[in-house]
Amino acid sequence: MNGSLAECLVEVNNTCRGVKIMMMLLAANLVALNTVFAQVNMENDKSAPSPYTIAYSSNGIVLTDNEGKSKNRIVSSGGYAAWSPDGKRIAFYAKYDERKTWSIHTMNSDGTDWRRLTHEKDKWDNSPTWSPDGTKIAFSREYTDSEKVWHEEVWIMNSDGSQQAQIKPIKGGGPYFTPDGRIVYHSAFKNKKSEISIADIDGGNIIHLIDNEAEDQHPEVSPNGKQIAFMSDRDGNKEIYVMNLDGSDQKRLTFSEAAEWYPSWSPDGSKLIFLSNLDGERNIYMMNQDGSSVKKIISNGTQPAWSKIENKIDVDLPLDSYRDKVSPYFGQKPPGLIPEVFAPGIISINGRSEHGISFSPDLDEVYFSAHKKDEETSIYFSKLKGDKWTPVERANFTNGEKNEELYPSVSLTDKRIYFTALDSIFSDEKIWYVNRLDDSWSDAIQLDSPLNDDLVFYVNQAKNGDLFYTNISKRKMNYAPNKNGEFPEVLEVELEFGHHGFISPSQDYLLVHDQNKENEKRKDSDVYVCFKQKDGTWAKPINLGDVVNSTGDEGGPSITPDGKYMFFGRDEEDGTANVYWVSTEIIERLRPDD
Repeated sequence: MNGSLAECLVEVNNTCRGVKIMMMLLAANLVALNTVFAQVNMENDKSAPSPYTIAYSSNGIVLTDNEGKSKNRIVSSGGYAAWSPDGKRIAFYAKYDERKTWSIHTMNSDGTDWRRLTHEKDKWDNSPTWSPDGTKIAFSREYTDSEKVWHEEVWIMNSDGSQQAQIKPIKGGGPYFTPDGRIVYHSAFKNKKSEISIADIDGGNIIHLIDNEAEDQHPEVSPNGKQIAFMSDRDGNKEIYVMNLDGSDQKRLTFSEAAEWYPSWSPDGSKLIFLSNLDGERNIYMMNQDGSSVKKIISNGTQPAWSKIENKIDVDLPLDSYRDKVSPYFGQKPPGLIPEVFAPGIISINGRSEHGISFSPDLDEVYFSAHKKDEETSIYFSKLKGDKWTPVERANFTNGEKNEELYPSVSLTDKRIYFTALDSIFSDEKIWYVNRLDDSWSDAIQLDSPLNDDLVFYVNQAKNGDLFYTNISKRKMNYAPNKNGEFPEVLEVELEFGHHGFISPSQDYLLVHDQNKENEKRKDSDVYVCFKQKDGTWAKPINLGDVVNSTGDEGGPSITPDGKYMFFGRDEEDGTANVYWVSTEIIERLRPDD
């Protein structure tokens, strides 16, 4: 990579610095409220993610898989299901007082632990949506006042029903949260017209995304927060459209003589499901995000909602089989071959850059470095206590002795955490460590090893204890073999390019990030993999491809101790960065056959 050594370090240290209606509900022979719970009796505090992926309304709420093959009706009345971010609970509406009162409820994804959250008589509460962190629920409230004036409002409450409040600046319905916590909604109907807008959670900064004489409804934000799918009759028929989050690039996806409503994105954003009366009845269809490959997957269903958790499990197994299979990663379902933001709102926070994440061998502790604009970088951590992660805290290993701490690496062989500490860039970067003392850490110690003779950072450790790190002074990647917990020798890792790297736990491959080499016009940083060859040398770096590498910077890769997942930083459009993760299968598919 070209540039001065200082620019090199700034680039790496800041690789990620630069990195989520009024729904008019259909009257359809709904019976009086009569809850029928699923046959599995789970304890309330042990709710597990559902083995199903799609919820829809059909004489109650029904769950099914991605192909609509296996079905399970979990309640016999109610509708408009909305999955919680962790897939464990479902919000929905049900009717009382001869259908004059509609109330929001939540339940476990198996139909148990039904809880009524709103009780306003003669109000139509509907269209619930969960905040990205699952702590709040927004919903529509519709009613006629004493003057016979019809009102459409958006309300918000805690997920347990407490602290209900109207978001007064918003006049409309059908709310849906963006990944960064804003709300997309449609405006109140006026002359058969409604617009889609976006606003802050308190109703401030309202931006109208659509301005036409049509009925635009049912917005749902894509999982990556970049697009909105919605229904519009602007061309004379109710069809599914998509647009960018700022309202640009509006495209029509469906072209039929029927009406289409209620689009819902797949977890990876590659597909959409929606309601259509194409065959003369209300059925649910699936299509690619560009509108191609339309097919019917569910007959006699409406109001589909696709869980944003990628479930890769056998829907024919009983629900009880999944009781204990809860992800240790802050309840987030592990990704497949499509990278996802890791722990949004917990680890990955908008307006802040995070990078250099490291897990303990038992996956019950996580450490990472982060900073906001114009702030020093610090290390933060959280621990899994029982079935809950502790609040994220700043570690402050050096107790203020050093201005910055970054790139933590939890040892795989002993009770240490290695990290980089410095006072200012390109002046005193050294490798430090702390020792485990029961449930705390010792004072920070600068590692006594020849590796600290130069300016160094980005240390990480293989399962055999060898330390790999970046030698800033020499612009090389080095490693120090483990000699009974000491590191008396320093050796160079001979690579074709790349000196900011991470060793896999078994040392069979290295991840490096460096300036894109495939297009000389690009200046952004990409992640590459170097496989170890039979003779012990490292093969030519292979670009991980467009799925991982965008046109912005990616860097700071790491691998979980079990080798299953890769984490990395990615620049976002606001100039900050988030932590993403993806299955290491994406690496294995690049491994040469020999």
